[in-house]
Amino acid sequence: MNYSDEINAIVAVHFHITPSSRKYNSPANQKLIAERISTYGLVPSDTGVVRSIQELVCEERLQRADGGNSETDAAAVRTAEQTRIDHLVSAPLTAADFTEFSQMGRSELERAFYSDAVFAGRYRKGAALWGFRLPAKPALAQSEIPVENDPSEWRNLDARTYHSLPTSKIIHLYRNDAGFKRAIDRLISNGKI
Repeated sequence: MNYSDEINAIVAVHFHITPSSRKYNSPANQKLIAERISTYGLVPSDTGVVRSIQELVCEERLQRADGGNSETDAAAVRTAEQTRIDHLVSAPLTAADFTEFSQMGRSELERAFYSDAVFAGRYRKGAALWGFRLPAKPALAQSEIPVENDPSEWRNLDARTYHSLPTSKIIHLYRNDAGFKRAIDRLISNGKI
């Protein structure tokens, strides 16, 4: 049975209803996709279109039809995320928001404010409307201080030096020297010891 007309129709419909695939929509790409689908030996379907696009992209046989690249895709994702955040932040504040904001503890508030852009935007609105104070940015934990900003003599400690130290000295320094502890924690988090 020859499905070529049906395959071409399914490919055309796929590009019409799937915005994320439109960057590959061109007559030459449609022909390649249809040829690939015909090799599957299955009844043509949208799943076959998706599969053939993925395979042809991996094989670098499909050319982008929109003139974009991975950088423009990343920029579009960032723009879409910022639009989503702006939309959620612009919603009117409610009595439930007031109750939530006023009942939060300091550490809970700081964590939410500095990890969730939507919460931060809504809390800023609440602060302007109801007089809440914006939370102070939490200080970096000792283990999060970057090597270049670490004043400790141990900031450049490497695994070789660590292994050359006596265990009793390692234990003593780890308990009593914050710079040594930071250096050890960095080595552990980087998988070096």
